Amino acid sequence: MTETTTPPAFVPQPARIPADQLVSDVGIAERAAEFRAAPLRGPYATLRVIQPEDYPFLRTLETSSEVATRWRLRGTTPGPEQWVQSLWNGVMVQFVVAETKTEKPIGLVALYAPNFQEGHARLGAGRFDLHSRNPVMIFGVAMFLEYVFHGWNLRKLYMDLPEYNYPQFSSGLGRFFDIEGRLREHTFASGRYWDELTLAIYRDRWQSEGARLLGTEASKFGAAANATVGGAA
Repeated sequence: MTETTTPPAFVPQPARIPADQLVSDVGIAERAAEFRAAPLRGPYATLRVIQPEDYPFLRTLETSSEVATRWRLRGTTPGPEQWVQSLWNGVMVQFVVAETKTEKPIGLVALYAPNFQEGHARLGAGRFDLHSRNPVMIFGVAMFLEYVFHGWNLRKLYMDLPEYNYPQFSSGLGRFFDIEGRLREHTFASGRYWDELTLAIYRDRWQSEGARLLGTEASKFGAAANATVGGAA
């Protein structure tokens, strides 16, 4: 009768890593101290998350006010449930822009249709009062751009708009954005056809010009913001 023996159980041994290849924790604390979150509240503008109690106000604004034909619905009036779905369809992040001092909502900003493989997404921004010259909305959009570029590795943001909405953004041409596309007579509104423009905001340009707007130029706009906050915006 042949005697059999059970081989000893295999016990894996930890690999021996040369001391010069070990990951060092030197500098980790210093690098960790560099982490910062993009601010959602500034001295003039605040970005706040949309709450269900905002829905009636936003729906009324989008369907029955002066901005109704200028915004995404273009004059259509979806039902309450359909409107809520359309508000969040394809949206990655969205905030109400409010005046910090009064908490008065003055606009909406959104990032939607992100494409992380190609490194771009769509930007939406709208002011509730089309006749307002309140610079707080400028800071709100700037804070949102900082929030987006600080939080996600996107190289540029596209903004699609009919040409009749372009004048409120035109001052940023060449500094904050370029016009990358134009669809001739693409949109029908106000009894005629209008061109559709595609604006592009680049990460590298924003990192220099955006910092200047949020920092150095804050003092220039501060007096105007303080003059309009709490008054007719």
